[in-house]
Amino acid sequence: MSISWQLALLSLAYLGVLFVVAWHGDRNTVSFGGARAARWIYPLSIGVYATSWTYYGAVGSAAGNGWEFLPIYLGPMLMFVFGWPVIAKFTAVVRTHHIGSLADFMSARYGRSQPLAVLTTLVALLGTIPYIALQLKAVGQTFSIMTGSPSDTAPQIFDMAFFAAIFLTIFAILFGTRLPGQRRDSNRGMMIAIAVESLVKLIAFVLVGVFCVFQLYDGFDDLFMQARLDPMVASVFSTNFSQWGLMTQLVLASLAIVCLPRQFHVTFVEAPETQYRGAARWVFPAYLLGFIVFVVPIAAAGLLKFGQAAPADAFVLLLPMAFDNQPLAALAFLGGLSAATGMILVSTLALAIMAANELILPLIFRASSEDIKQRQDLAWLMVMV
Repeated sequence: MSISWQLALLSLAYLGVLFVVAWHGDRNTVSFGGARAARWIYPLSIGVYATSWTYYGAVGSAAGNGWEFLPIYLGPMLMFVFGWPVIAKFTAVVRTHHIGSLADFMSARYGRSQPLAVLTTLVALLGTIPYIALQLKAVGQTFSIMTGSPSDTAPQIFDMAFFAAIFLTIFAILFGTRLPGQRRDSNRGMMIAIAVESLVKLIAFVLVGVFCVFQLYDGFDDLFMQARLDPMVASVFSTNFSQWGLMTQLVLASLAIVCLPRQFHVTFVEAPETQYRGAARWVFPAYLLGFIVFVVPIAAAGLLKFGQAAPADAFVLLLPMAFDNQPLAALAFLGGLSAATGMILVSTLALAIMAANELILPLIFRASSEDIKQRQDLAWLMVMV
């Protein structure tokens, strides 16, 4: 069996496991540890913040610009540790007013302004759909890297990204579409699956980092000494960067953790009961810290091994492959797949809620007949939309 088929079957098997996890979590509210697991599921689901860019691109950024990658991680960490009262206030408002989306929140805070809700939805759509496309592109490119296919050829219609999009569409419909008025934890299955994906991508990234530090080199000291002795690598991490640029990125990352549609959804709309939320203040920053610890070691090891001859964004995959550690390379690929699919699923859910409630349904009701308007139960129409 070719490597392409092996990798495709591995990907399908992994996505199938996520499907089973979501299905089981949807139908068994006391499963996966019940109340005890809630304190872990919530902060891990917020880990959807770590997209394929955070997984692959942070290493690429570190390899090209040294420490400039840090604000993307530090902003959310500082927001959760020091801005927790703000997050708690947001959550209280969302729960009190039964808010279901970022557009709904903006509208509710400004006198139920429908034009503002529509504007928020349009901005979210324009900003998020290209980002979803980038996640699918990352899936296709990393599949090409793993299978040894040329990545600079023209895109094919029926490639890995296409089939990933089809599966995720089905997944989002089954576990994201809900009748109005259902219980608040109606997306529990999807949130458990997102938490599992967050755990997988962290474990994969950390294991690649451990491989670089302790198998390719004799620990952090040895790796960093080799990096300092290499003029090209040393120049990358000694580059001065703008303090204003650093502060701007830090502020944007701090705001992104609450303003991105997917982050607003998992952090506030899907927030559990009060007693299970407090752990997120420390667990989520610790989660991001797990990535920070190994971004620079992976970038340094990649530069020492490949120099400028390989794309830095792919170091997480290329390093295990270059040293014939195929199991670790496969796990690294699954970590990147998790990072991409988690973002796509939650963003799709958040955008669908906004687009349906603020754009499509109002247009349908305006254009519909009096018979439709007078019906008491329009749940079927809302679900189809």
